[in-house]
Amino acid sequence: MGILGSGPRPLLEGGLTPQKALTVVDIDFNSPDLTTYTTYDMQTMQLIQVEELPRFLTSYNGMIMRRDVKDLNAAERNLCEQKLNANQCAT
Repeated sequence: MGILGSGPRPLLEGGLTPQKALTVVDIDFNSPDLTTYTTYDMQTMQLIQVEELPRFLTSYNGMIMRRDVKDLNAAERNLCEQKLNANQCAT
């Protein structure tokens, strides 16, 4: 996610253009499943839809999936396993 201070930094993979952004986190302490994230592009004040973000990212210590993604498809799993190992790509 982009930052507001000195500017956004690009994602390690995915090729998306970096953007200055702000995420508002609404936490329902009675039900953690109801925590919501609303992200705005600070240049345009437009809402950034979660579907615009990569479904998953890999890093040296594992994989991070978007909150709405429950499982990787075969092509995504293959890509993940090329970068990591099968255990780190398990969902």
